Amino acid sequence: MNAMPTFEHQYPTVGPLIAAIAGWCRKWRHESETANLETWLPGDVERIARDVGVTVAELRALERTDQPLLVPRMLAALKIDAAELARTQPAALRDLQRVCSICDSKRRCRTELAAGDAARTYEAFCPNALTLRMVRDFGVTVAELRALERTDQPLLLPRMLAALKIDAAELARTQPAALRDLQRVCSLCDSKRRCRSELAARDAAHTYEGFCPNALTLKTLVS
Repeated sequence: MNAMPTFEHQYPTVGPLIAAIAGWCRKWRHESETANLETWLPGDVERIARDVGVTVAELRALERTDQPLLVPRMLAALKIDAAELARTQPAALRDLQRVCSICDSKRRCRTELAAGDAARTYEAFCPNALTLRMVRDFGVTVAELRALERTDQPLLLPRMLAALKIDAAELARTQPAALRDLQRVCSLCDSKRRCRSELAARDAAHTYEGFCPNALTLKTLVS
């Protein structure tokens, strides 16, 4: 039987941090039966939390963490491709992992996953529910959805595709997922003003790699 991968290898984005904090806390408790964060001065606890980038409440929860995160199993239950999420939305995945690591509903989550019911019931107990639903149903995170709410300008993507002589209709027919991703990224882009200027000056085909967040994908399509 193959050995189970370490916690750090299973969760490379937050695994080392969680494992280090949990291990350190367990070592401290081993050296002194009464030693834990509760015995520390509030200022010291706040300093440690600030140093590792979490709140005091999250640090106290991490002290008790010694179980594998359940978020990979939840992503699988919801048919969300974890590898694709890590590639396209790494910040969202890190936040899902962080919230999962400090969740108070692990017992119910584990039970629902084991019973095969998590996809139907997760919204009733999972603190990641809203983000998971947005990623699964719309391919965006909550932060991205809020940005989309502020978007009232037509997407510039059709004009960029035309400038690069990429057939939008053919792309929609043969690679609909790629087109959706291009549209999503375009809608959230912070370089719309420059993009509009470059398109108007008919220079976009030569300059897009310098400002367009879709540049890599577009370059692949052009070639």
